[in-house]
Amino acid sequence: MLTLRCFGEVVASDTRGARITLRSRKHMGLLLYLVAHPGTVHMRETLADLLWDSRDRKARHSLSQALYDIRSSIGPVIAVDTSTVRLVPQRVTYERDAFERAFQAGDHETVIDLYRGEFAPGLLNMGADEFERWLDGERERCRVLVAMALKNVQQAAEERGDWDQTCLAALRLVRQNEFDEHAHSTLMRALCMRGDHASALAYYRALEKCGWVASAPALTETAAWARGQLDAAPPVVRERHEPPMSDRGSEFRQLSVAFRSSRTAPIRLVLAGERGLGREDVVRNFAGLVNSGGGLVRWLPPDIAEKREKLASELSRYPGKTRLIVIRADVGDWAAVDEVVRTADLAGVMVVGFSNPEVARQAAAARLVDFVIPFDPLTTDACAASLQATVRGCSLPQAVESARLSGGNPALARAILKAWLRHGFSPATVSDRESGGRLAYERSAEVRSRVGDQLEILSLPEERLATTLTLLTHPARAHAEPIVAGHSSRDALEGLRAKGWLHSETGPWTVSRPLAGAVLAWNLRSDERTRVHLAAARTLENGGLGGRAAAASEFAAAGEPSRAFSVACEVAQEALRRGRSPVAGQAAALAFEHAAAGADRLRSGFLLSEAEFQRGRFRRAMSVLHQVAAVADTGNDLSRVQLALARADVATGDRLTAGLHRQNLEEACRHATDPALLRALNLQMAVLAATVTT
Repeated sequence: MLTLRCFGEVVASDTRGARITLRSRKHMGLLLYLVAHPGTVHMRETLADLLWDSRDRKARHSLSQALYDIRSSIGPVIAVDTSTVRLVPQRVTYERDAFERAFQAGDHETVIDLYRGEFAPGLLNMGADEFERWLDGERERCRVLVAMALKNVQQAAEERGDWDQTCLAALRLVRQNEFDEHAHSTLMRALCMRGDHASALAYYRALEKCGWVASAPALTETAAWARGQLDAAPPVVRERHEPPMSDRGSEFRQLSVAFRSSRTAPIRLVLAGERGLGREDVVRNFAGLVNSGGGLVRWLPPDIAEKREKLASELSRYPGKTRLIVIRADVGDWAAVDEVVRTADLAGVMVVGFSNPEVARQAAAARLVDFVIPFDPLTTDACAASLQATVRGCSLPQAVESARLSGGNPALARAILKAWLRHGFSPATVSDRESGGRLAYERSAEVRSRVGDQLEILSLPEERLATTLTLLTHPARAHAEPIVAGHSSRDALEGLRAKGWLHSETGPWTVSRPLAGAVLAWNLRSDERTRVHLAAARTLENGGLGGRAAAASEFAAAGEPSRAFSVACEVAQEALRRGRSPVAGQAAALAFEHAAAGADRLRSGFLLSEAEFQRGRFRRAMSVLHQVAAVADTGNDLSRVQLALARADVATGDRLTAGLHRQNLEEACRHATDPALLRALNLQMAVLAATVTT
């Protein structure tokens, strides 16, 4: 079953939701046109005139190529003969059909949700006048329908007094048609009804600058009414506050428990974690709770933590009602704080300071502190949810990717997100991840500072280990244990774990500070990167099948494609013999990617198609075989391709192309010279015949 989306972007996908790509925009335009006319039998000449210049002798050939591309990539969704083409409607789900059904049923919310953008915007300017005239008509019809749906939603929202929904509907109408005076007026009126008269007047001034007001008296009347409402409204005083970056209820409760313990003796408490995890926000909120209970809170300046005399002098000045003392800096020497607290009369006082996890662990081991409250990074989902709740204008992909790059550090994630919003960047593909991190790091001083905070706690061996783990390819990370054991000390490994650098959501050997790890990798010279990949490849080359497949990916990353191809093919062949099709598929795909000559591409293509066949991915196997057919230069090779295609077709249960495959197999029998191959071809022809008769 094919699903074809047409609003905002033309996208074809299979039953599993996987995106299907065609070779050119004209091929996608042909598919769209056929799907839009499900009950029509099209003449080939008409379709050739539609998308190609009929005066061009190659128009018919181009149409044949497009039809072959559609059938080979998607399957038998179209029926083709020598003179006509038609769609098989039962095999296609078309988004515009759902759009029109929703409109006819009065489900205007669904109409608005489906209309994510213009109809087929990516198919403009292809040099096909007839096709573009058809597109223009479809696009205008969809615009009219969505405008009618928006007006209905707006009127319904006004009738029930839902002014937020009225604003949203009117705003979409304005974006749909900037010359809609009634929509502009409705938007201003809805803003006023929400109590936001200032925004309504600011919107009016913006329209005035564009020259709209002179020709739109209704807008002037609405603005005068809004100004009168604003003058009559009482002044509103709003308290300014920073929104919390995350919910730290557990850490707040631990602070409360420790505070209750300080009634008889002074308490030394350290909040352990890297900067930007919300430690200061939690302490600030807790200080407000202490103040509300009648206790005094004292904040010590950042430069006082390491100066014993000044610290003792400051603490001795505080009156007896002081209950909480906060040192506003990371404390590196808790021995000084411990000495001052023991000598000063601080009964009933809790002294709070900040430290990185390693300093806090050492202080707790030396009994220099009474409580350690660890502040771990947030999960990616929690950090992304917090960003969406506090940063205006950020999309879900931006929030998720900035949270992932930061390693769950809300302050760093916010800094990355601000840099992206400033430069209009949004991660759309996997390749955008590194470019997005590099953009934020190079363009934002705050991002560089926050990443520096994450890196400064690492020792040199820990930095080297983190760099190695960052550089490893994804397959190699699953087999990183021998690499780590061979290239780093146990102290470096334990240090990274203690400092939270290996507590990753994606795997035990994935660095949990992706942007900081990437910065370490960027600072390496290219020859040093190559050495890291080669060392990892040689370590994994002597392992099992999975390790050897990972070694092939490391050879490829080191710039040795021939070695990567050789190892990947060996692994794929052995994995197929053992029935380990996932490993075979991974290795064969790598070999297929790095195949240089036609013979190498043929060999790796057969391995990849066999691996996909064993995994039940028959369509993918057929797609690979179609690519292999282009480089097969002998009769036996072409015969093997046709044999494999026929096997895959039988496995999919598609009988519509059985006759075509039987003809191809008969042709292959005439060109094949290998006796074993001839027997296999004859057997497959018998299987096809049996399939058709049953």
